[in-house]
Amino acid sequence: MSDEERVSGQGRIMSADIDRARAQIGIPQYERNPVFNRVATSDTISHFAFGIGDDNPL
Repeated sequence: MSDEERVSGQGRIMSADIDRARAQIGIPQYERNPVFNRVATSDTISHFAFGIGDDNPL
């Protein structure tokens, strides 16, 4: 492993990283997980509250 590879693995942005990011410009990024609840109804608020462990969704 070269010194540049070791430094890159330590959270530093190298010129190859910037080149790779620039190559992605214009490529569409699709949403992997569409929004499940689009409207906050009393039912969705209750499901959220019960999901986080709150017994009283008020």
